[in-house]
Amino acid sequence: MLAIEVEHLIYQYPDSTRALDDISFQIPAGTKAAILGPNGAGKSTLMHHLNGLLLPQQGTVRIMGETVNRKTAAAIRRKVGLVFQDPDDQVFSSTVWDDVAFGPANMGLDEEEISLRCDTALGAVGMREFKNKPPYHLSYGQKKRVAIAGVMAMHPDVIILDEPMAYLDPRGKDEVASLLQGLSFMGKTILIATHDVDFAAAWADAILLMKDRKLLASGGTELLVERKYIEQADLHLPRVARPFQMVPALKVERLPRNDQEAARLLWNLVCKK
Repeated sequence: MLAIEVEHLIYQYPDSTRALDDISFQIPAGTKAAILGPNGAGKSTLMHHLNGLLLPQQGTVRIMGETVNRKTAAAIRRKVGLVFQDPDDQVFSSTVWDDVAFGPANMGLDEEEISLRCDTALGAVGMREFKNKPPYHLSYGQKKRVAIAGVMAMHPDVIILDEPMAYLDPRGKDEVASLLQGLSFMGKTILIATHDVDFAAAWADAILLMKDRKLLASGGTELLVERKYIEQADLHLPRVARPFQMVPALKVERLPRNDQEAARLLWNLVCKK
């Protein structure tokens, strides 16, 4: 089943400047997908269309088979959870528990179900012990986890995260990466917008490359080691691939995308000696 279908999506500002220019792609359910591109490429605008915050002016967006429009927007937001880049835009209640409970309460759930969902979500992100803390006492990374818990508590089919690694230290990035992997194991469709080519190459199943509000290419992570696409999208090769690219004498058929592929490639090169 397809979790996300976008067909010829166009969105423009009142001055007729296009914010999205004829975007089409599909993401199967259960996929880990990453959107990459420079600032101003249209990544955030696209994500806001996927959960009904913005409605298509032209073209079609379908989530789990349901078309996004004015009538379905509220229902779509229950299927698609969106985690903003800055958790301070999303975490605003007086306590962590109240913040995570906000979404389920607005869904009209009873207190027992709300409590169960909050406890489960906070446990999943490792924030249960902070449930009575005010969010302003938390670190930036902890606020990110609370924002993710708030989305998880609504039990969406699709979870979209805008720059989940932004402004995090290495430990914070590892924690978020582990959390995203856990969400994938739960069967969720995960879509992130990121500038982190290394993380996308190691984590994602599917890649969308954007620039100038257009989709340059979509496919597997092999796109991230194809110099044509990387240069067009103003990105760089994954760090692990660069030494192999800098030494043409190695004559590798395909650059490695992650540590495992690099280790395998080095082993094969050593064994040939």
